[in-house]
Amino acid sequence: MEKIIVVDFGGHASQVIARQIREMNVYSEIAAYDTEIEALKANDVEGIVLGDCLETEDYPSLPSWVYELNKPILAVTYGAKLMKKEFGDKLPKNVT
Repeated sequence: MEKIIVVDFGGHASQVIARQIREMNVYSEIAAYDTEIEALKANDVEGIVLGDCLETEDYPSLPSWVYELNKPILAVTYGAKLMKKEFGDKLPKNVT
């Protein structure tokens, strides 16, 4: 079964993203950014969506397991900011 993990950084958009994925008949789960990777390795994850973040003084960072799972990543809203912060100008030209 296809499964997409939506990484929740505390924002409400994670719920919306997961619901929209499910409406496309693809199973999705929401995982908090501080979830242990072992809990995700046991699952058949096909891809990862980096969701939104509540405005706070202590913004969460990108969890290392996002790369360790070696799956395609879609970064939206806060997730896109994290990817840009991490990679800066090293992102491929077709990635925005």
